Amino acid sequence: MAVSEHIRHVQIDDVIVLLDIRAGRYLLIEDVAAEMWDGMCRDRTPEQIVDDISARYDAARDQVAQDFAQFLASCRANGYWDDAPAAPALPVVPRSASAVAAGRHFLTLRAWLALLASWMTLKTGGFHGLHGAAQRLAAMPRGAGQPDAQLLQRAEAAFLRAENFFILKSAPQDCLPRSMAMYRFLHGLGLPVRHRIGVERYPLTMHAWVECDGEPVLNDPDAGRMTVIATTGA
Repeated sequence: MAVSEHIRHVQIDDVIVLLDIRAGRYLLIEDVAAEMWDGMCRDRTPEQIVDDISARYDAARDQVAQDFAQFLASCRANGYWDDAPAAPALPVVPRSASAVAAGRHFLTLRAWLALLASWMTLKTGGFHGLHGAAQRLAAMPRGAGQPDAQLLQRAEAAFLRAENFFILKSAPQDCLPRSMAMYRFLHGLGLPVRHRIGVERYPLTMHAWVECDGEPVLNDPDAGRMTVIATTGA
């Protein structure tokens, strides 16, 4: 048994935040339920989880066992917990240096096309489709993944120019399609990028951004205060 493939989760203080990629929504698990979820994720047996909670709260074991059984059944029914084994990760095959170099021209046009592709995927497939596209992209052949500060600087400038020509002009105000477009664009240039989704506890908000060589692209000011809940890419 394990967390379902489309579920991402993170603990912030005493609260578990779940992100449902398939449904495009998130929820909180608090109090005893959060302890149950934590025990499940640490591969504790149901008996061990029940014993731990019973001892912690000096509660009747039979009642705790009943509550845990109901919680587990709810997680399964809602698709948060899966009895099937996780699928193996797809191998990543590097692209040749010549193929990467060939794709480093017409940067503004390539950035604009990435914005368009991101918006169209979100429109037709929703959050799940957009995230799935990023995962498929991460498994595709890519460059050697070496940091290139000069190329990144050129790419950031090209992306900002492309946003000025993007027909909807709403992309800069929506972190999800914008960051997915940036990830698609920079990945195609062979840069070592990853897409991040983070959550902030108070007030409960989410934000998406891209990192290159471990640093937020475009000096994203919101990335630093987020707790990462989902990562795609190298």
